[in-house]
Amino acid sequence: MPSAELSAPARQALIALLLSGQEVTNPMLIKRFHLDLKKSTRDGLIKAGLVELTGEKISRAMVFRLTEKGRARAGAELAASAPDGTGYGVRLLYAVANVLNSVMQQYGLDVEKIMQGDITQPPVPGPRRHSVGEPEQGLEGQILSAYAALTKRSGDLVSLVRLRRELASVDRAELDRVLKAMDRSRAIQLEPEPNRKVLSDDAHDAAIRIGGEDKHFISVGHR
Repeated sequence: MPSAELSAPARQALIALLLSGQEVTNPMLIKRFHLDLKKSTRDGLIKAGLVELTGEKISRAMVFRLTEKGRARAGAELAASAPDGTGYGVRLLYAVANVLNSVMQQYGLDVEKIMQGDITQPPVPGPRRHSVGEPEQGLEGQILSAYAALTKRSGDLVSLVRLRRELASVDRAELDRVLKAMDRSRAIQLEPEPNRKVLSDDAHDAAIRIGGEDKHFISVGHR
């Protein structure tokens, strides 16, 4: 993915947000990385659809997170060259990130989990095809396994875009039917994106409509 459209602070902020996990405030970034996400940089990332505000506050500070597009862009940053004009320290870190990215790609490791320090789980094998006549528990298990592979802790939201990619070999109609059944039984929770303006075309396409409302995320357990 091209990187020229983003400033060096914006590109570094994406990596910091990827390292931080789901949600973060500017004081958290300053404390952990000495990175002050200036308003102009933050606004640019929001305008580009890479970062969104959650509407919540922690100690009166705004809480923001990477969007689906932002997570993909942050992951791509690990394979990019260092921003022009940066010093040797940043260039060395980008060189290390390039090597790390190559290893993660080679072994099929989840980028977000590795970046957030979760190295306790072995690589999750790719999704297997759900065959006609296979017990439904098998597909439910695949859904729960995919969720576990895509999140760090129970209760976190995972976009249906990411879930569908993880279960790409499963028939969509069958996947939707089982997801709806699991939602009704409260084995999972399907939830909407409250701010429809931040939704990508992929997010709209991946949504499941229940009770006249589109659902864009899955969670297991309580947030």
